Amino acid sequence: MEINKNTMTMWVSAESVWMYKSFSDPRYSRKATRHETPPTPEDWALYYQAKAGLRALEAYAGTEWGGPDYRTEVNEPEPHATYEYHETEEEWYARCHELDSRGMGEAK
Repeated sequence: MEINKNTMTMWVSAESVWMYKSFSDPRYSRKATRHETPPTPEDWALYYQAKAGLRALEAYAGTEWGGPDYRTEVNEPEPHATYEYHETEEEWYARCHELDSRGMGEAK
């Protein structure tokens, strides 16, 4: 039996690494405030149109749904989120790079 090794190199950006690190170490999180706006009347109008359309499809005997494991759902509209960042990307990169260069990559 012959064993073959295969190697692969994958480029991952520093930003992706720091975002991943931020899940376990909040020092890597980009500082921001999250603002939520409730769904608009237009969002709700589209939702009710979609519900009516789904009822029409369900009433038609010729509708095919793709199998017993699949259901078509119409979800209620969710709030819209916007973020106000307290630092530029460059400032965030510099802060994370500083954490990494000091060997502070692991939470104490």
